Amino acid sequence: MSFQDDLDDEDQSRLPQRLDNDHVLLEFDYPAADVNEYAYLDFKSFYRLLDKHAKKFVEEYPEDSELLNLLVKVKAGLGV
Repeated sequence: MSFQDDLDDEDQSRLPQRLDNDHVLLEFDYPAADVNEYAYLDFKSFYRLLDKHAKKFVEEYPEDSELLNLLVKVKAGLGV
């Protein structure tokens, strides 16, 4: 997972399209995928995905409920 500030010009030049300041890049390389795959998600879509999986995780592992507090901070940081 990368945000625009995580990548320098060389990293950006290797991508199928440049990462802008409104998206998150998810990269899937071997062995997770047979070929390199890239997903560009806007912050709102990324947060919905993160929210869904974090809540599911906390249902299974309630002792890690502080994750929900971090989720609130992530939402604010992304501005969604």
